[in-house]
Amino acid sequence: MALSVKPTNPTSELVEANTSFALDVYRQLLKMTPGDNIFASPLSISAAFAMTSLGARGDTASQMKTVLRLEFLSDTDVHTSFSELLTALNEPNVPYTLWTASRLFVSRQHKFLDDFVNATRNYYGAEAALTDFASDAEGARLAINKWVEEQTAENITDLLTDGFVDSLTAIVLVNAVYFKGTWAAKFDSQGTHDSLFIVNAQEKVNVKMMFRHDKYRLCVDSTLDCQILQLPYVSGHLAMIVLLPRQLDGLESLEKNLTADRLQQALRAVSSARPDEVDISLPRFRLEQTCPLTDMLVALGMGNLFAADKADLSGMAGGRQLYVSSAVHKAVIDVTEEGSEAAAATAVAATLRCLPHDPLQFVADHPFVFFVVDNRSSSIIFFGRLTRPSSNV
Repeated sequence: MALSVKPTNPTSELVEANTSFALDVYRQLLKMTPGDNIFASPLSISAAFAMTSLGARGDTASQMKTVLRLEFLSDTDVHTSFSELLTALNEPNVPYTLWTASRLFVSRQHKFLDDFVNATRNYYGAEAALTDFASDAEGARLAINKWVEEQTAENITDLLTDGFVDSLTAIVLVNAVYFKGTWAAKFDSQGTHDSLFIVNAQEKVNVKMMFRHDKYRLCVDSTLDCQILQLPYVSGHLAMIVLLPRQLDGLESLEKNLTADRLQQALRAVSSARPDEVDISLPRFRLEQTCPLTDMLVALGMGNLFAADKADLSGMAGGRQLYVSSAVHKAVIDVTEEGSEAAAATAVAATLRCLPHDPLQFVADHPFVFFVVDNRSSSIIFFGRLTRPSSNV
C-alpha cells in the first residue's frame, strides 16, 4: 500500500500542485483542440476555483481539492498560500503589469453568508456580485463583459457570448488575467524578417521572424529532446520559458513525456544555467483562446460542482440550492519585439545540461511550447502551444 506524506511547506506544495493542475488543463485542451494553438492561465483558473471552494462542502469540496491537486493541503493552508502567492505576483511598483481578476456573479435571489463573503475578500481580493439574471439576463451578460474588459485593459472583450446565461442561471464564475511586460533585452525590429514556420511536413506558413544575438540562459533536455530557453522580462521577476523540440515533428513526443516533475526541473535547470551568447530566432505571434471550463473540469472529476442535484455550496448561502451553471476563461497574448502582452516522474538531473557548442542557435521555426513563469516561486502564470502562427501579426 502506498503511503502519502503530508508536505511541510504549504506555499511550495501549492506551486507543485498548480504545476500538476496546469499540465492537466493543458492535456484537456490538447484533447479538445488537437493540433491547434493553445493559450491559457492555469494559475488564474486554479485561484478562481480555489476561491469558489471556500463555499463548497462534502463531496463537492473533496472533488475540487482533488482536481486542483490540493488534497495534501489543509483548507487553511490552501487559501493562505494562494493569498501569499497572489499578493506577491500583484506586487506594486514593478516595471510590468500583471493582475488577475476573479469574481462570482450570483443571482440576486440568493444571499451570501458573511463568512464566505469575508473569506473571498480577505484571501483572494474578490467578492461575490449579486446579479439580476432572472429578469435581465442579457443586461447581466453585458455587465459581466464590461467588468472583464475593465479588469484587462480592454484586452479581453465579449467573454460571455450571446445566450451564455439565461433567467435560470444561478452562478457564473469568471476569471481573467492580464500581463504586459517588456523584454529585458528587446529584439531590434530592423532584424525582423519574413521567414517560414514549419507547421508539419505538408504545411509551412509565412511569419515575421524576430532575431537577437545576446546572452541568454539556454539548456537542452535529452529526455524531452528539446532546447529550453529563458527570455526574461524587465526586473527579472518574470520570464518566458520556451521548450523547442530538437526535431521538427517532436512536439507530440515532448508533450507526452512532460510531467510536473520534469517541468519543474526544467525551470530550475534553465534558471541556474550560465548565460551564454545565443542567436535567437522567434516568431512574432498573437494567441487568443476561450476555454470551456465546465466540460474540462467535469472531465477531470469536478462533476458535482456543476450538477444542480449534487452540488453542495452550502458554505456560500447556507443551503444546497446553488450550483455553478457556467464557467469560462479567456486569455490573450501578444509577443513582439518589445515584449509580451497577455490577458494569464522524477527526472535525472544529468539529462539537463548547457549546450556545448558555440555559437549557440535557437531557431523557433517549428511548433513549440512556452510558459510565462514567476522566477521567484517557479509559478506558471501562463502556458501556450504555438503550432500555426498567423501570417498577419
